[in-house]
Amino acid sequence: MDIKLVKSGAPRPLANYNEAFVAGDLVFAADQLASDFKEGVPAQARTAENFPYYGSDIELQTAYILENLQQTFVAAGSSLDHVVKAQVFLTDLANFHGFDSVWKRYFKVPPPRTTIGCNGLLVRDTLVEIDLVGYVPRKGLEHKVISSSAPRPLANYSEAFVLGDLVFAAGQLASDFKGGIPTQARTHESFPYYGSNIELQTAFVLDNLKRTFEAAGSSLDHAVKAQVFLTRLEDFHGFDTVWKRTFKVPPPRTTIGCSGLLVKDALVEIDLVGYVPRGGLEHQVIKSTAPRPLAHYNEAFTLGHHVFAAGQIASDYVNRAQARELSVLRIGYRVTDRLCPGQPEKDLRSSGLLARPRGQGAGLSHRPQQFPRLRFGMEALLRAAAAAHHHRLHRPAGQGHAGRDRPDRREELDRLIQPLVENLCRGPLEDLAMAQCIATDRTRIDPGLGELDRMPDQPGFDAPRVCLDVELQPEQVRALSERLERAMRRGCEIVAARRQVEVIAVPMEHMKTFEMA
Repeated sequence: MDIKLVKSGAPRPLANYNEAFVAGDLVFAADQLASDFKEGVPAQARTAENFPYYGSDIELQTAYILENLQQTFVAAGSSLDHVVKAQVFLTDLANFHGFDSVWKRYFKVPPPRTTIGCNGLLVRDTLVEIDLVGYVPRKGLEHKVISSSAPRPLANYSEAFVLGDLVFAAGQLASDFKGGIPTQARTHESFPYYGSNIELQTAFVLDNLKRTFEAAGSSLDHAVKAQVFLTRLEDFHGFDTVWKRTFKVPPPRTTIGCSGLLVKDALVEIDLVGYVPRGGLEHQVIKSTAPRPLAHYNEAFTLGHHVFAAGQIASDYVNRAQARELSVLRIGYRVTDRLCPGQPEKDLRSSGLLARPRGQGAGLSHRPQQFPRLRFGMEALLRAAAAAHHHRLHRPAGQGHAGRDRPDRREELDRLIQPLVENLCRGPLEDLAMAQCIATDRTRIDPGLGELDRMPDQPGFDAPRVCLDVELQPEQVRALSERLERAMRRGCEIVAARRQVEVIAVPMEHMKTFEMA
């Protein structure tokens, strides 16, 4: 793919960036402000000092910027008619109406747009900054307007455009654009503690974006870039909780705090770019040696010739004050008479993630239809481990040494445990109640079976249990350790005694008690 530098007659910025690039068919323009970069805001972009009521600063600045962007796009071989994505940053959302009135004059078919409030811009007295992505028109390449059943916005922009294989969606808020925040996106006034506004709003927005992508012939599984704007960064955990439920393989994401959004009481705006799947076109997850973030997103995706990278900040994502980082996941199940001690193979065959159809035998304590697949798979695996452990301790004469694990069973258990560990690291917090997670200073241990007699200072943990120790990868260490800490900070109930499976994080100083035999 060729990349061409674009220069026009628009004012040359003082900072170290270029006006625009053309990469293949796409035009990527730098954000522009209402400045000539000589005097600040030029005379033609502001009202006269002696006539402050004869004109509008926001309208003059918006028109000045769009005229300069028109020059940029013409120099790239395009025009504003071929813009497919816009982002707008306003220092005062009260200026939105004036901005949008000018926008209508420049765009007959307005592109998808995201508009947020910000705390300031780089040139004194500037009120708005505009960022555009477009394309160079050619035969066979034309954008298509997408409309779905999602609520229709009041402002002058389209829901989404499809250009070739790419889907450019407008930023969406949790609003029906009739009464503000709809009832399904907010907690009930009389029951403010029965739910979470940020979780409800995030789910509402993602459900509407799902409709948008489906109308474009795509789905959220094919999102390759996300930008998220939060009015309160304290809401990030609730937002990310819903995000995890929506994206199995999360797209690269940038999340920032903003000063405000365009609908009263809106807490989050989500902006997505994706693609329409077809044969031979599939995104690839990119991982490098850069620090692995704690939140639920990937470092980068590649799609064809394009690279979509997550926003990065100056952090190694290591909590220096945390002394309980995990390196081994120990999963335990209490030994009870409900196990099948003479039939470990039977339980082992049943321990996949897919639920076994009704009527295909017993051997499991719960009907699979009653529980999520992860929980069913975890319980079945633990039962298989317990049965195998019982079998090795009580192996009939002539079937090998009772204290040794059979290699074939260990390999099978290792194969089954890895996807479950991944789900524990990425799935809902409630799934942590399906494993017993113990911090340890041992950096490596082979998967195997052992018996843990009791756990001191923990009531109800004195029954024998079969345990699996599984080495965690570095990214799993960070993800699971952070999630356990968060669960405990929130006061989550981390014991599920009814299901006889426990979760516990044990401080370093207690670990010598738990050395495996």
